[in-house]
Amino acid sequence: MSAFQVNFPNANSQKLIADYVQNHAPEHAQMNMSDYIKEVTQACDQQCIQAFEKIRNAVRERELAPNLTERKLCIPSLIILKSSGLSEVIQALFFEKFGLKIVIQREKADLSETPRKEVKDSDGTSHSYQSEFVWCETDLEKIFHEKPLSPYEIFKARVHQQLATFTRHQERYPMYQRQKLTFVSAASVNPPSKLSKPPMGIEFFAKSAIFYSFNAEGVRDHGWGCAWRAIQTCLSSYNIKTSFQDLFHIFGPLRNLQAIYQNKYPNEKLNSIKSFAPYELSSGWAEPFIGEMAMHFYGIPARLETINGIPNCNAPHFVFHNPTLTFSRFKELLEIHFNQVNPAPIMIDDGAYAFNIIGIARNDSNITLWIADAHIKEGANLNRSETNLNGLYTVTLKENGEQVSCSLNDVDQRQKSHLTDSQIYQTLHFDIKSWMILIPN
Repeated sequence: MSAFQVNFPNANSQKLIADYVQNHAPEHAQMNMSDYIKEVTQACDQQCIQAFEKIRNAVRERELAPNLTERKLCIPSLIILKSSGLSEVIQALFFEKFGLKIVIQREKADLSETPRKEVKDSDGTSHSYQSEFVWCETDLEKIFHEKPLSPYEIFKARVHQQLATFTRHQERYPMYQRQKLTFVSAASVNPPSKLSKPPMGIEFFAKSAIFYSFNAEGVRDHGWGCAWRAIQTCLSSYNIKTSFQDLFHIFGPLRNLQAIYQNKYPNEKLNSIKSFAPYELSSGWAEPFIGEMAMHFYGIPARLETINGIPNCNAPHFVFHNPTLTFSRFKELLEIHFNQVNPAPIMIDDGAYAFNIIGIARNDSNITLWIADAHIKEGANLNRSETNLNGLYTVTLKENGEQVSCSLNDVDQRQKSHLTDSQIYQTLHFDIKSWMILIPN
């Protein structure tokens, strides 16, 4: 019987696994997720697929707990034949999607009692083969731990496990109120782009972040998805690249938000007469509160703040637990945040428009913010280099938060024609205006 042992990677594990895959299964080294699943589907029966999916989701759940530096996962009831070739597929899958080091220890297995399967080719020819996997049903708790999972951990595991099926159902029978999600043509896509070269003077910025704008990944969210894109941009710093569609279906339903909220705030319930869950809104909008729930779901500490009071928004006011900030205090938090090693972007939202602050610079009493603005036209960043993107510009603010200048009126003037609203930058001031703020820690 085999033991499947999973450890979070040390400094050399990626190279070790890359070398292993290259030497033992080069044909699998460049395959994507769908190709892996197709390979397994063709190689073994439905029982094997169910087992494979359980392992995949089990590992994903463990990977989403960044406080765990090492976790071993043993599945003693899984038998893998050395000759099956599927072990290399699984090696490559876990390495590519999760960065995990896998060690498969084999012992000789007696498959004499394994039932044989009868299958037919397209031409009607019959074949008989033995199942390459023997799977004994195991509770989800036993797959992950020696001790039972909490109700919240089971909820998270089920969300991941059922997401693909749930998404397919929503495509046919939408439960959400906004119009059905649609996709754009290739010419209208704005590909996600890595932040590389900051503007002159910006010393501290989110070096590992990826900028998501309207129509990234091909989903048409022009006019309503700016906050979802800001959340994606924040998550990218943690190498979490959840698609727009998956974000919407995970954090859109009220029941999911209630489960996440109650785990973060055990003494509170997320109930409100007013509709606020994205699934319940005709706009489908997200806000920093939805971003806070996403951060908690993925195990990332984050602060939900306001500046100059709570703006007109969908979120219930009781979810804002902290006293409102002055702009002076917000500047202090910006400096502390962006002076960290590898800081994440900050999300800001005035109730109408959402942006990311991705870097800062101080100049005497003024502060300059490097802004990632998702409100760009279709195809505006198609085939553009990372150093010449639309939607990235700076605003300089006085000590009281009043806007002094914007690079869109100077060095970045060419970008104005690519924005959905050429005057949107004028909303970026903090003197008398209220904002919602999400600060990942």
